[in-house]
Amino acid sequence: ERGRKHKKGYLLEMFREWKWMVHYFCQYKWEIFFYIGAGIFSTILSLASAVASKYLIDAVTGFQADRILSCAAATVGLAFGSMLISAGIGRGKYSISTRVHRNLQGDVFKHMTRARWLELNRYRNGDLLNRLDNDTIALTGNVLNFIPMVINNGVAFAGALGIMVYYDPVMALLALISAPLTAGLGYKVMGKIREYSKGMLKAGSEKTAFAEDAISNIQTIKAFGIHEYFEKRMGEKLEHYREIAMKNNRFSVYCNILLSGIGILVTYGCYGWGVYRLWSGFITYGTMTLFIDLAGRVREGFSNLITLVPGMISTASHAARIMELEDIPGECVWAADSASCVGTGCTGIRLEEITFAYEEGKPVLDKVSFTAEPGEITAFIGPSGEGKTTLIRLLLGLVKPQEGQALFRDSAGKEIPLGEWQRRLFSYVPQGNTLFAGSIAENLRMVKENASEEEIMEALKAADAWGFVKELRGGIHYELGEHGKGLSEGQAQRISIARALVRNSPVLLLDEATSALDPWTEQRVLKQIVKKNRDKILIVTAHRQSVVEMSDRIYRVNKGKLERVRKFIPLNG
Repeated sequence: ERGRKHKKGYLLEMFREWKWMVHYFCQYKWEIFFYIGAGIFSTILSLASAVASKYLIDAVTGFQADRILSCAAATVGLAFGSMLISAGIGRGKYSISTRVHRNLQGDVFKHMTRARWLELNRYRNGDLLNRLDNDTIALTGNVLNFIPMVINNGVAFAGALGIMVYYDPVMALLALISAPLTAGLGYKVMGKIREYSKGMLKAGSEKTAFAEDAISNIQTIKAFGIHEYFEKRMGEKLEHYREIAMKNNRFSVYCNILLSGIGILVTYGCYGWGVYRLWSGFITYGTMTLFIDLAGRVREGFSNLITLVPGMISTASHAARIMELEDIPGECVWAADSASCVGTGCTGIRLEEITFAYEEGKPVLDKVSFTAEPGEITAFIGPSGEGKTTLIRLLLGLVKPQEGQALFRDSAGKEIPLGEWQRRLFSYVPQGNTLFAGSIAENLRMVKENASEEEIMEALKAADAWGFVKELRGGIHYELGEHGKGLSEGQAQRISIARALVRNSPVLLLDEATSALDPWTEQRVLKQIVKKNRDKILIVTAHRQSVVEMSDRIYRVNKGKLERVRKFIPLNG
């Protein structure tokens, strides 16, 4: 009973996954129809070539010289026609599959970038990359092949069987014996195939994620001299993947042996019957050759249909991983793209009795409130991990409070709830190095595509970065590596600040944005930012006294609470 329920469960899962695939790939129905039509035509030509070869052999063995040339021409012509069509199908298939994969990969990437941050953040980067790359490739190839292969193999099977029935019904029955045996075997092994397929995909994602983490932190690995530890862990991941792959291969080998054994018995049965009919004088040599060919086609056609089952299960597993990402709720990006949101401006921000927890029952912020006004620096201080960055995430709409509300006041004095749809009101400088591979100008223009070189240079000057940028080879067109490789941490932070200034939004958020700068450079940068942005709201999180001393409003974050404190309070006091 438990086994039946389990089988019913995964069959329902596969039905849902294939329903999603059919719905998604319906937009490519004409391309799939092309595959099907071309494949059917190629199959018909191939069957016609087999029949023509029968008449050629009969003409040769019957010494019918007048028919040999025409039969030979028909056989060769049909064979070449089938070959040319197959080549055309291969070329068309590659063109269509690359376009479909491009679109699918683009759709998955778009969903990742627009999914809610908190839910997406639960996945490791390597796992997301594996889904974006390997799962989309497998899904595209398998789906585009699957339906045409089912129909084309079905046509080949039915066509060969029909010709055999026409010439000898007993031979057709012998060739068909393998069908129920093969179908029964396929049904029995479906659950095991799905189990191995899911296991391999999971193990593959784990090793990719581990490798991505290690490569991203290669400097730390070298600095601590812990390469042997990571090599050992990577070896364990690779061995785990290999073990699952070997189990899957062993299971496939056993299944193939059974299928091949059934096929051999059927082939020899057909061969024996054909020899008997030929010996009895009921058929010709040509018909005997045709029977052997068609018996192989019948068995192969049905076996191909059955062996599509593992591919169908594997494809469903890949689809499930894409569907899992699509199930993540998306953000209201349509509103974030609206020009009206930016046009409203922002003359104040207020958080009122906000409570937020990443895990239920463990609030990071507990009924906190604060206000921030233009022309002021509002600073959040406190120990690491107490909720300063979470406050920034709330303002940006990356997370949503369980209680309370976050409001901004527009130029007309109206208070409107903050969320992802108001994100363009903010310029943001996060913790750490957040630069991308590409030129300095490209890094700044990604927040304002039409920014002029003059705007870029002014932002770099305000961030105290122009002094070193102009000395680089190419200046603002200097090419950076991943994570700003080629710059120091302090230089990278100043480029990030310049990027936020280029955006020129009403609110500037600095999350430990000057932590890599020395105190003198830090004060100089902050003074320049304040001087050039007197009409903006500046919100900073900080540990240093120098930042606090420049702030107009200071809030201490401690154990989920927020309190307004006096100026110049020691951060360790």
